Amino acid sequence: MVTLKICTGRTCSDHGSKYLFDRAEAENCSRKTLVKIEPCACLGRCEQAINIKVERPNRDPQILNKITGPQLAKIIQQT
Repeated sequence: MVTLKICTGRTCSDHGSKYLFDRAEAENCSRKTLVKIEPCACLGRCEQAINIKVERPNRDPQILNKITGPQLAKIIQQT
């Protein structure tokens, strides 16, 4: 299962990570194959907020930066 971890650290929160978390959950509900969506602590790339970590089975985790709502929707659709 793919897991998306959305940073809820101070800077990402200030940039709207709560909105992205809510949008991800809504986007996920409309899919047959669900993605696990979790909040996470700071990913250490605050200057590039909003940050998410994508974890896929048998692959190294990937940290994505400056994520917007449309980008997140696309990521979820592609998993």
